[in-house]
Amino acid sequence: MLIPLRPGLFELDAMVNTLAEIFKLEDDFEAEYEINILMNMIPRGNRPDYLNFIKKIREFYPDHVFNTTIGYQDAVASRSTMESK
Repeated sequence: MLIPLRPGLFELDAMVNTLAEIFKLEDDFEAEYEINILMNMIPRGNRPDYLNFIKKIREFYPDHVFNTTIGYQDAVASRSTMESK
């Protein structure tokens, strides 16, 4: 399973709830899922708060967080929604 995770407290809470549901499914169906976390929506540039968040997630789930992250650039995203076709 791939869980995309955007840095933030609400997102972290949602991921913890998702993991709890996955663990219940594993118990109910006697299954085992490989769980991986993909950090996404990471603003580009030197952002210590985001880097610290990612570091903490990697400490809690050391074998389940991809090294690759998906970046985000606000200017590009907001411009693309403003253009008409």
